[in-house]
Amino acid sequence: MGAGGEEDLGSCAGRRHRESRGKDEGNDQDSRTRHEGMIAEMRRVLGRFAFALLVAGATYNPTAYSFYAWAKSTGWAWRPPLVFVGVVLLIGWVICLRLTLRSIGGIALLLANAFLAALFWLFADWGWLPIDDVAAISWIGLVSVAAILAVGMSWSELRRARSTPSR
Repeated sequence: MGAGGEEDLGSCAGRRHRESRGKDEGNDQDSRTRHEGMIAEMRRVLGRFAFALLVAGATYNPTAYSFYAWAKSTGWAWRPPLVFVGVVLLIGWVICLRLTLRSIGGIALLLANAFLAALFWLFADWGWLPIDDVAAISWIGLVSVAAILAVGMSWSELRRARSTPSR
């Protein structure tokens, strides 16, 4: 109230402005926190993609630098270095597949593979894929497998992050 019993509208308007600014700053902070959380989540998904690509690509790729090519060049002889690397790759595959199966399940894994296979078949039928180039098809397959595994390994966390109510 002002000097003669009149309401001081200036202080009331100022208080409302400060309160709304505080709410906006809070919303900006929430938005910034959500944005940082999304970036962190994307980094984790990309890390899982890199791990899956490493495991799949080290197992087989169309170059001479894969476990398959190495084992084939030795005449499939069981030597300690070959066996050691094979066991390390097996551990990587178990990690990827176990996390994926636990997260999305076997049916979803099968459906994701079937979807991509049908999609690539459609693209090849339209002439968009170089079906005569085995190396290109192999790399497309490797990236697809890695993408499916990365999404599968991240699915539980992605679902949990999306179902958590925002403030």
